[in-house]
Amino acid sequence: MSTPTYSTHIAGGGWIPSLKKTSQGLTAEAAFLASEKFTVKRGGITLAAASITADGNGNKVVKRGTLMCLITSGGQVGKYAPFNSGASDGTQTVSDTSGYLLESMNCRDGDVVCGMVLQGAVLKSRVTPSSTFAALQGRIVFE
Repeated sequence: MSTPTYSTHIAGGGWIPSLKKTSQGLTAEAAFLASEKFTVKRGGITLAAASITADGNGNKVVKRGTLMCLITSGGQVGKYAPFNSGASDGTQTVSDTSGYLLESMNCRDGDVVCGMVLQGAVLKSRVTPSSTFAALQGRIVFE
């Protein structure tokens, strides 16, 4: 039995891409945003599944509020991965392209396109890692 896909053809031409229905739920989490005013790069980053370690069940979950950095070298250039101070692929550097993952994502089935908070106020007790706060000040307000 095949996995159902969902697509719509638009009258007069065009289409809406197919979506794959998934039932992989995530546990409830506390919100990390401190304000309703924020700027999001929604659907603008791709999480590099190859850079995320799987748990015992094969899930590759990155939790919301995790600092994401652009990969600038190696086979995943242009994609994002969690900040890693010991890396040498670009994820060790917090830059103006870095931000906080808006929603938890599971990369078990491959790369995932998702949203990232670029500017706004966050609860510093709910975002990681705290060692990078200074590099984000100006765009991110830590409360």
